[in-house]
Amino acid sequence: TNVDGLQVSSNDPVIIVQTVNNAEATAQGLEFDLTWAATDALTLGFTGAYTDIEYDEFLGSCYWQQNVATGCNIDANGMAPTDPFGYGPAEELQDHEGEAPPFAPEISMVLSADYTWVIGDMDLTATVKWIYTDEQVMQVDNNPLATQGSFDKLDASLTFASQEGNWKLSLVGRNLTDEITYQFSEGSASCPGGPSPGQTSCLFTSIDER
Repeated sequence: TNVDGLQVSSNDPVIIVQTVNNAEATAQGLEFDLTWAATDALTLGFTGAYTDIEYDEFLGSCYWQQNVATGCNIDANGMAPTDPFGYGPAEELQDHEGEAPPFAPEISMVLSADYTWVIGDMDLTATVKWIYTDEQVMQVDNNPLATQGSFDKLDASLTFASQEGNWKLSLVGRNLTDEITYQFSEGSASCPGGPSPGQTSCLFTSIDER
């Protein structure tokens, strides 16, 4: 898939605006969905995706403490690079060509098992799911501090249902391993600003415990 005119937005916590830039990206990969009825009672499933996505063209703002050596090397306004915080010279923009956008893990997969017991005219089904998600960045500026490492979660449920399908009762457990992960990450205006608009010295995030 080739995308031209991709709108990439980021929140600027200093002046409270939403910045939208145009980008180009290419995505390729493989998705699979396998289901095996091992017995009349046991069903196994394996779904997943391998995704290779990267920007073909995108100039974005630099993150806090980023300097020329780490990619903040594009001058947008013709002024000499300055960095009042002493982390080395820095320009205003970085080139994201060849980098992955946020929320784009390379590998994700789900392994599941369902087992059903027949009790009279009702079914009792136990389900277990193992969910794996690869490492991914959580911010448009690809700040390494806003990287969500790879993680796995375990879900389980027990469902009692009529065979006619007109009612069911389920007990559901999600994230039984109590894995704490991020939903997103952005800069916070509660900390000092950086040399460019939108740069701050700390981040905030929303936690997903599901």
